[in-house]
Amino acid sequence: MDMRSRVKRFGDQFLVGMGLLQVTPWAFEKALSGLCQGVAFVKGERDKLGLFTVDVYWRYTNSPRNAPWAMDCHRRIGDFSSGGDEWYSISDDQSYATVADALSRSVEPFFRTHESIEAVIRSFEGGQYTEQVLFGPDAGWRQFNIGFCYLSVGNKEKALECLKAVVEKHSKEQYDWVQERKIIAVQGIERAMCL
Repeated sequence: MDMRSRVKRFGDQFLVGMGLLQVTPWAFEKALSGLCQGVAFVKGERDKLGLFTVDVYWRYTNSPRNAPWAMDCHRRIGDFSSGGDEWYSISDDQSYATVADALSRSVEPFFRTHESIEAVIRSFEGGQYTEQVLFGPDAGWRQFNIGFCYLSVGNKEKALECLKAVVEKHSKEQYDWVQERKIIAVQGIERAMCL
């Protein structure tokens, strides 16, 4: 059985039970209010030929940004279990059982704990996870995501603080995506001012 068929079978047998639906041959997602959680299988190349790993990700959908491909926050499955970059044999059924176990023990509880913007904010403010884990590695996108999360829960002051940081500190580069982010942050600031 090829990897695509194994991933489909794994999704049908396990990921659907987590509420994740197949959106591509390699990715499964769960759309929630203001965010989307996902699990994607990554096929190894070169020295990883015959192996696969799993990306665990989530993206924020609570801003006007339209980026259905984005992984605002991304962690490898090993980050949730051993802390290492774990790879598994494509053709070994035990590999998929190991992945299912890691997803059950670590990823599923993390996803359940963060099923709403309010829950993400609580986790962030409570210090359970760092800004980087919950909102992404890039400082500009992190402030953008935090700002729109605060805007979503009606916290005008914190939303303004973060979105102004996007505009004033993280929008100097002339890349299209940086300037688009700035425009959307300005719209968020205008929205927050109306609260």
